[in-house]
Amino acid sequence: MHEKMPDQPAARGQVCAVVVTYHPDHDFAARLSRVVPQVAATFIVDNGSVEPATLAFFRAIEQPNIRVISESGSFNYSRLNNHAAKRARGEVLVFLNNDTEIDDAGWLTETVS
Repeated sequence: MHEKMPDQPAARGQVCAVVVTYHPDHDFAARLSRVVPQVAATFIVDNGSVEPATLAFFRAIEQPNIRVISESGSFNYSRLNNHAAKRARGEVLVFLNNDTEIDDAGWLTETVS
């Protein structure tokens, strides 16, 4: 288990998170809520979700620091991440799976150090 470290607010402005998803599960919003406050921007790359509830969720969460990029076509994790990376403006890009669980308040500091 990692030692909990305080977040370094200076690092926040340098980091963008990229999350690729397809039909996110019901816990996705909770997992995402642990990422968004700790990074400068979050890019969610949706690969073809069609459920009305999912699309409504994506519309509801879009803000200047949360961007949803809709991509169709066959799933290609690298292609989807690269598409988001072209839009990101951080010094550090953190690529997260859509099922990543953040359970340590110092995760970002430890990840980018």
